Amino acid sequence: MTVFVVDDDLQIRKAMSRWFVLNNLKGECYSSAEAFLSQVKPNFLPGCIILDLRMEGMSGLELQRCLKERMPHWPIIFLSGHGQVHIAVEAVKQGAMDFLEKPVNNCSLLKVVTDALERSKCLVSLAEDRAKLTGRECETLDLLMFGFSSKDIASELDISVKTVEYHRYNIKSKIELGSYKRSVLAVR
Repeated sequence: MTVFVVDDDLQIRKAMSRWFVLNNLKGECYSSAEAFLSQVKPNFLPGCIILDLRMEGMSGLELQRCLKERMPHWPIIFLSGHGQVHIAVEAVKQGAMDFLEKPVNNCSLLKVVTDALERSKCLVSLAEDRAKLTGRECETLDLLMFGFSSKDIASELDISVKTVEYHRYNIKSKIELGSYKRSVLAVR
């Protein structure tokens, strides 16, 4: 798991590098959005991004929009010295996990980063699980996760309840079930 920092302030990058070492985190720092995009290749390893809002060239919000498609499994945490409510709201609406103002409390940052890395692990695991399923099994799983009963799923997908139960059985046999998944796949 890697924490990526994209910030044009050299002092922030140095401080973050020291902070990574002190907190036993693997970290990488980049001076611009363009440097990050050119050097970090999309992968399905867990990670998160600490992103400055205002930078030379591409802004943090522009980079966020770009990453939404390329790396949706890496939560973004904005860290900015220019906290404006409307910009923070826009960032969160676009999917940012949090918006923190500089200077940031180290304990608060560690909590948010830890939560982001956990979220990333779950997203990567879900993507790996979904890759094992057929298209119809993915549709069934999606509806199960929204709380649909077998009868409701059958109606929604225009299939029989027996076919839904067959898909549930296949899903259970193909993916490892955590406690949250077990409750979703329980027969209703």
